[in-house]
Amino acid sequence: MQYKLTRDVNRKECSWLSRDFKKGEIVFLYRDCTYKLCSPNGSPFTEKENETPFFELPNNSVEKFYSDDNE
Repeated sequence: MQYKLTRDVNRKECSWLSRDFKKGEIVFLYRDCTYKLCSPNGSPFTEKENETPFFELPNNSVEKFYSDDNE
């Protein structure tokens, strides 16, 4: 499932990220095992669908994104 960032998320806020993410970027919800590595305020995402590694983004930084290619 695709999600769109609703605000910038940088490494200062989330030190575990490998890069800064910008408002409007598309990420994919990671649905495999996360071994409870995400906090209650975040969810696991990937940059490409069904690929690893996953990373945590704050729940308040993303919203579901629907496009013609994403049912």
